[in-house]
Amino acid sequence: MEQNTSQEEEWKRMQVKTFTRWCNARLAVQQVTVEDLSTDLCDGVKLIVLLEVLSQKRLGKYNKKPRMHAQRMENVEIALQFITQKEKIRLVNIGSGDIGGGNLKLILGLIWTLILHYQISVGLLKTSDSATPSGQKESGSPKENLLNYLERSIRLPGRKIRNVTTDWNDGILIATLVDSVASGLCPECDEMLPENALQNVTHAMTLAEDWLCVPQVLHPTDMVNPNVDELSMMTYLSQFLTAKVKPGAPLKPTGNPLLVKVFGPGIQSEGVNVTMPSASFTIDTEGAGPGKVYIKCTGPIGPVKVNITPDGEHTYLCTYVPSIKGSYTMDVYFSRQPIPGSPFVIQVASYDASKVTSSKPGLIGGRVGKHTTVTFDTTQAGEGSLSFEIEGPVEIHPSCMSKQPGVFHVDFKPSKVGVYLLQAKYGSMMVPGSPFTINVTDPAKIIASGTGVTGQGVAIGKKAEIIVDATAAGSARIDAKIT
Repeated sequence: MEQNTSQEEEWKRMQVKTFTRWCNARLAVQQVTVEDLSTDLCDGVKLIVLLEVLSQKRLGKYNKKPRMHAQRMENVEIALQFITQKEKIRLVNIGSGDIGGGNLKLILGLIWTLILHYQISVGLLKTSDSATPSGQKESGSPKENLLNYLERSIRLPGRKIRNVTTDWNDGILIATLVDSVASGLCPECDEMLPENALQNVTHAMTLAEDWLCVPQVLHPTDMVNPNVDELSMMTYLSQFLTAKVKPGAPLKPTGNPLLVKVFGPGIQSEGVNVTMPSASFTIDTEGAGPGKVYIKCTGPIGPVKVNITPDGEHTYLCTYVPSIKGSYTMDVYFSRQPIPGSPFVIQVASYDASKVTSSKPGLIGGRVGKHTTVTFDTTQAGEGSLSFEIEGPVEIHPSCMSKQPGVFHVDFKPSKVGVYLLQAKYGSMMVPGSPFTINVTDPAKIIASGTGVTGQGVAIGKKAEIIVDATAAGSARIDAKIT
């Protein structure tokens, strides 16, 4: 109970400081200052001035220098009637006597109501980010809508914004928000470390105040406090709803994710196999400018670790272990934005290409104009796809037939002599023996000449000569048999 009371007192202390600074930030245009919320609003004068600044409306006649209690109460009543009757803002259990009597708790409640209406709700309506993809305004609470706005604005890969309090303690989110509102104002947010929380927050809030016109109504030491007050944080963060960068801001060059390239077997939709010790792909950021590469991989049962290793000045080698068959989603970001093609979907198969057998291992012989068939048996290799292509002196389009599950007959009919290579893959891996060498010959083009084949006979005891010209027939062993 004592701990709860202490925490509530700490929240109240933060609210007093934050709400006072918020009032002064708005009253500055009228050169009016609030020192103590519990006393400075009692006569209604500064409250009326604050309402006129917030609403951009005149409240009419009031006593600017009230000396009597009745005059002070009349001013406060003018202010409260304007809030409830003119602006249609609902006040709960707050009367002129509470403000005039300096009831700090209810005065804080009144200021929060004004913040909620004039800053948070109006800010959410003004920003286009408050609209859903269908164009409809969001219907959640102000806190939920503010969180949605922050989530969309920050776009910090791998980190979800769950609240407006403890998630902001390390300063990384506020720094990223500053850089998201003004790209290049705080790119160092990508390299910030959580252990430097106060330094991170102070740097980001200073940039926001100097170049985005976001007053530090909350002190940096309060933001890093694990018990930071939620209403104080909402007051500060909601100022970013309408923040705009000032001319002359020191914007640093930023990366362009549209110029990032990614390639390699590990990012292809098919070809990755659970039998692989690892799958890899390369990210090339040359020409894309400064930025940080971030990858989020989600496998069939959850997150999958991806190791990113620099492999040159602008390239990164990315490796992961596809340990389970199924669909993997690879989100690739550069400078906190998705690159072209992201997210990539990789279908990881379960097969072993080494268990594919062929009917003609080693050198394959073929004849011009004759069909040659090679049979591949994949029944023991698991689920995968067989692919093949033939390179040689002329283009060949082989056909494939399957008369029983897992057994494929690749048939081709060469039209020219020479050496052809049959490359066969199961999934993305070569099958044993691939590429197969196919030596295609044409016996019809062998020319025989000499005394031994003239047909005129040969004298007994005389030497008979046979000359065989196989130049156009291809490369093969020549056998001769005389009977």
